[in-house]
Amino acid sequence: MIAPARPWSALDYVRDVYARERLDLSEGSRKKLETDCRILDLWNDGKPFLLDEFSREAVIDWMRWLAEHHKSSPATINSKRAGVMAIWADAAAKGYAPPLPNSRDPQQRVPKRIEPERIPVTWSLAEIDRLFAACAKLKGQWDGVPVSLCWITALLLFWDTAGRLFEVVSAKVRCLDVDRKFLFCPAEDRKGRRRDRIYPLHQQTIDLYKATLPGAPGISGSRDLVFPFPYCRRQLQIHLTKLLKLAGLPHDAKHKFHCIRRSAESYAAAERGLQWAADAVGHSAAVARKSYVSPVIAPGPVLIDALPRPALPL
Repeated sequence: MIAPARPWSALDYVRDVYARERLDLSEGSRKKLETDCRILDLWNDGKPFLLDEFSREAVIDWMRWLAEHHKSSPATINSKRAGVMAIWADAAAKGYAPPLPNSRDPQQRVPKRIEPERIPVTWSLAEIDRLFAACAKLKGQWDGVPVSLCWITALLLFWDTAGRLFEVVSAKVRCLDVDRKFLFCPAEDRKGRRRDRIYPLHQQTIDLYKATLPGAPGISGSRDLVFPFPYCRRQLQIHLTKLLKLAGLPHDAKHKFHCIRRSAESYAAAERGLQWAADAVGHSAAVARKSYVSPVIAPGPVLIDALPRPALPL
């Protein structure tokens, strides 16, 4: 690698070095890092933030600016901090940035913001039913499939698998086995891109899916994807918002596709226990407890169930 004539900016370093050397860096992760660097530039009075400007004080001031001027949440700030610190660490290891502060020394490390632990937002079964009822009102066709049928089948697949949006919209027809009733998701279509996954499907979902296939009554043509959504993921979120409004349901950022994932795992935990639900979805019990399983649906130990009642002088 040839050193530049002038110091690299953090953004140029991500493009020219960091992203090029990480062969498994996803497109989404690269774009996030570039966005983090652009925000660094904004904080730096609109000037490119240079690698040799990295310091503990600079990163802390940037984090404070994010909170005060961008009104970013603690979770968002910590996420951006992680990206910037990764760039700094990589550049420092190559001699293009100052050494990182000692992370083991509380007086030197760059602190994280305290993140409040919120109760995971989920749908009740009654709300899930209202969402499906709203789907049935949709008009039109996508690739020969009624829009209503396409949405209902898609939401059933989300419900059966508690899968992520990318997994579902990337699902290939050849990967859904209607005879053995499962969906195969290759590692490349999953978060982290590390492990293949098989999702067993309910017979109800299989039967409905068959009705969307070319050759079924009223369905013509051919397609590669399980769902003929004519939109990108961002547009799907917009259309889901319209669907939620039609159902009379909340439609903020917490009530989107991931809400179905949290709801399914919560009901599974209520039926079989938190560890079972976490194993079924594919993450740890700690992650399930913190981010997915709602105590409203799957309550943990309830103190009043074990307490004697005091004798009240009434």
